[in-house]
Amino acid sequence: KAATASSSSSSFREFRVGEVIVPKDMRGMETQINYLEQQFIYPGIDYRIMTMTDGEGNEIFSTESLSDPRQKKQALLALRPCGWKLQTQLWKNYGMNTDWPVQISAGAISDVVTTRFNTDSAIPRIVSAFRRDWKTYTLALAVALTPIPASLLARNFVSFYVIPSASMEPTLLKGDVLLVEKFPRVYERTTYGDVVLFKPPPTLRDIVTSNGSQLSSTSLFVKRVVGLPGD
Repeated sequence: KAATASSSSSSFREFRVGEVIVPKDMRGMETQINYLEQQFIYPGIDYRIMTMTDGEGNEIFSTESLSDPRQKKQALLALRPCGWKLQTQLWKNYGMNTDWPVQISAGAISDVVTTRFNTDSAIPRIVSAFRRDWKTYTLALAVALTPIPASLLARNFVSFYVIPSASMEPTLLKGDVLLVEKFPRVYERTTYGDVVLFKPPPTLRDIVTSNGSQLSSTSLFVKRVVGLPGD
């Protein structure tokens, strides 16, 4: 399948066999993009240049071997999407009934493509991925971002603490790990028998440190509630 068209721009991008190019959806180039999509060349998809021929059908390796600008634009690029064997159903959904590669003139695609390693290809590739399968990529994005809200939740509402001493034996042994909730209105929910963590008041801190123990500014005490205000 061969398709040719001329670029309206005076600039020209050189091509070579084996190169992977990525079309971009550019403003002002809607007519050219629509033409390429009719040939199943879509923005954001990686295409490899399989072979290349000049206007007379002779095989060439690069458009740089052609000295005449008109000949450069007439060169035919045989394009095939990377991973095309795994995307057979995708291209059938697009209405493609022929086999790869398809041939596109260099002049038709010169102004609207970049290389796969160029940062300009990032956004078109992301947009193209969501257009092809938005459910799968949305789910993947949600899974990737899950650790962020999870860590915020853990930091503000729950935390892990390790028991450093034997003061609460046999209920809590040294080295035990506690999962502690820090939800609001904790004082209103506290009742007899609850095990709580708290920052030691200055008097208690002085007693502990005077006996040789070391406390940091973030150290917490763990005790069982045996009395409440008003007892």
